[in-house]
Amino acid sequence: MKNISKSPESIADRLRTIRRDLGMNQKEMSLHLGLGESTWQNYERELNIPGGEVLSKIAALGYNTDWIITGMGPIRGNMIREGSVQNNFDLKWVEKTFDEILSNKFPNSALPTSLKPFVQNHSVKIMKLATNPDEAIGMIKMIIDDFKF
Repeated sequence: MKNISKSPESIADRLRTIRRDLGMNQKEMSLHLGLGESTWQNYERELNIPGGEVLSKIAALGYNTDWIITGMGPIRGNMIREGSVQNNFDLKWVEKTFDEILSNKFPNSALPTSLKPFVQNHSVKIMKLATNPDEAIGMIKMIIDDFKF
């Protein structure tokens, strides 16, 4: 297929933005979505566009398919799952929530600054996997409960 669009705000540009927002390289993104690496590369090179199945997987990561396709609307979707808050969270929200949960678990002690890389590293992982705030909070609690401080 020849280049589909050369506009600066193309689907390829938006897919690249999502991948970078998740902190993944092309290979990691391909693996995460169950694609061959060259398939994702072709999306970013504007040699092909993702079908419904791939767009559904990206939407499950919390991204707005309308924005991916048209460039209109917010980058993050407005999905609401039963019993959850609106999917309006970002890395700073995850880090802040992580800090709050840690502080509640250890209320009488100051958290060591050495925990900052731990929180940042796990927050990035949570952002890659969680599709809503409730799921992120559950993951944070599980990580904290499993970690030996």
